[in-house]
Parts: sequence; C-alpha cells; structure tokens
Amino acid sequence: MRYFFFGTLRDLDVLKIVLNWPVDYLNIQSAYLNGYRTRLAVAEPYPVLEKCTDRRVEGIVVQGFTPSMSSAAAHVSSHFEYYPDIDWEYRNWSETDKSILRVLTKQWMKHQGCEDLSAADAEWDRTREAPEGYAKKLRGAV
Repeated sequence: MRYFFFGTLRDLDVLKIVLNWPVDYLNIQSAYLNGYRTRLAVAEPYPVLEKCTDRRVEGIVVQGFTPSMSSAAAHVSSHFEYYPDIDWEYRNWSETDKSILRVLTKQWMKHQGCEDLSAADAEWDRTREAPEGYAKKLRGAV
C-alpha cells in the first residue's frame, strides 16, 4: 500500500514518532499532489489541504507500511478548520514549530487505540497553551 504524506508527516522525525519504527526500512520518494495547496489549520502547527487548481503540494510517497503503521498514521490524520488566507510552508514550520509538534505527537500517540480521546485532547491543549506553546505564538502572529 502507498501513502502520500504532506505537511508534518513528510518530516521523517515526526513520521518516526508516529510509526514508532525506524523509517529507513520504508521506501520513501518525493512526490507532488496537483490541484491543492496547504493552509494553516486553525490554532494548530500543521497544514490542511485546500483545492486550488493552479497549485501543487510537495510531499512524500511511502511504501512498506504494516497494518499497525497504517493504524498509527490514521490516528494522527483528521479534518480541521483552516485559515483561508494563511499558507503553510514546510520550511517555515521545520524552523519554528517542529519542536512543539514533536512533543505534541509523542503525547498524542500514547493514546492510540483509545476509544475516548478526551484525555489526549486535554493533554494536547495544555501543552499547546503552555507559555512556550504554539497557540500563544500564533495569537501574536495572526
């Protein structure tokens, strides 16, 4: 099975956290998704896809997932609201917000398989709202 990852999951450090497995065993290739662009998710340090006929999104195609890896990737993938006028760029994210997302992702993945994710949501919000957290920085920038 092949997966296309854009945004934060195309970062191999983040992907390794999500999969809880070394990524060098996977077949990973650069790829593009035509007809879309990335927008910043509301109050979060990751992107959301938006249809845009004249743009393309850079990412990676990954092969070699086990069923548990597929489940882990699904655990961190959801639909979110986004800022319609703020682009999300991988280079900027990796320089400014990668460290907080790595912490958030480690916390979130501890809850994989739980039916009730309210504790995971609360932990995510507490970390995000901490003095050095992403939401505080975002409020100053938007």
